[in-house]
Amino acid sequence: MQLKTELLVLIKNYLKQKQQIMKKTLLTLSAVAAFVLSSCGSSSNVQKTGSAYTPPNNQKVEPIGMGIGPVIVSESNFYYSGLFYMDNFNPFFKSCATDMTMPIARENAFQTLLDKYTAEVPTMDNPVFVQLRGFTQPYTDQNGMTKNRLVVSYVTSLTQDTECPEGGNIVGTYVNYLPNQQDAQNKVVFTILPNHQFTCAIYNLASQTDLYLTNGTWQLTTNQALDLFYQTENPYLSHNLIINYTNTTINWVLGNGTQIELVRESE
Repeated sequence: MQLKTELLVLIKNYLKQKQQIMKKTLLTLSAVAAFVLSSCGSSSNVQKTGSAYTPPNNQKVEPIGMGIGPVIVSESNFYYSGLFYMDNFNPFFKSCATDMTMPIARENAFQTLLDKYTAEVPTMDNPVFVQLRGFTQPYTDQNGMTKNRLVVSYVTSLTQDTECPEGGNIVGTYVNYLPNQQDAQNKVVFTILPNHQFTCAIYNLASQTDLYLTNGTWQLTTNQALDLFYQTENPYLSHNLIINYTNTTINWVLGNGTQIELVRESE
């Protein structure tokens, strides 16, 4: 009987010690889990970019490393000038730079634009000239096609002019000869496309071979400043151009510091 009692005491002590070990193990695992979750960061540190997101003024977001690659247009504010009008109560924007028309999203600063428009044109039957900041955003139309629409960040100006300023369209092919046209060795051919794409070829006239061939996207940051975003790296080219509307030329400082003037040949 005494032996049986001692055996029961030993079993009870063993179970008690095992329970304490399991409790310590659970506490250790809980501490490790808490550390891992805190290392991943909380949701308050994540920036949401939904339909209500307003991009910072004139900020261009580029991939790491020399700005190579297409710009993330949905996180940028660029310069747009063109005609705003309503068609069956649907808002549209016709770009003066490209002559292209796109719908306007009913979000962000759209209501401000509409209020300014109705104040100038109560009948809403005429287009008006506007200058604004915004970005394009893909959407799916009623036919299932993916297209772009303009999201307005803020309105810079709105006038009752019903046409774009003359000579404001920048679409076309621009050329330059290096070092000059008389002693030309290389030819630069820069083409601005209406869908905000560009191509640039620099080739040797003697061998008729390409030295550089680059494409990418472009955006206006001011009325005269054009920014390029390359899809392929080209150390010879810089990212900024200045448009001269008076004589339809583009001033471009190349990557090696050479300043050239590209003359438009065609639209």
